[in-house]
Amino acid sequence: MLFEILKTVHVLAAIAAFGANISYFVWFRRAVNNPEVRTYTLRTIKLMERAYVNPSYAVAGVTGLWLIQESHWEFTTPWVVVSIVMYLLMMALGITVYAPLMRRQIRLAESGGEDSGEYRKVDRLANSIAAALVVIVVFVVYIMTARPTLWG
Repeated sequence: MLFEILKTVHVLAAIAAFGANISYFVWFRRAVNNPEVRTYTLRTIKLMERAYVNPSYAVAGVTGLWLIQESHWEFTTPWVVVSIVMYLLMMALGITVYAPLMRRQIRLAESGGEDSGEYRKVDRLANSIAAALVVIVVFVVYIMTARPTLWG
């Protein structure tokens, strides 16, 4: 019973986090094409990250580890190892690259530099990082659902 509850919470947390993340492409396009609401849009995305997305990813990570603990799988199972490594990579990219880019975008928008070449460059880079994060999440979902042998 505990395993089923954990799995449900794990999947719901992943859906909540990833669902919000995937919507950012629309929000970023709206921000770049609508200077009058750019700062508000970017601040809303930042709020969603802090209050909703990051906690959801944290819950997914904790419940994922707990699921392994409660299952017959080992932490050394190849698909488990790859999933954990990719999750950690995703978190590291989000914290060390994506979050600072987001803060920079907001600063540029607030200072009136939102139509500058610098803002557009930061926006393109943030979108590229966001796309890479989406690919990583999709890959992790595939690895966890298909559970391929990989090696061994």
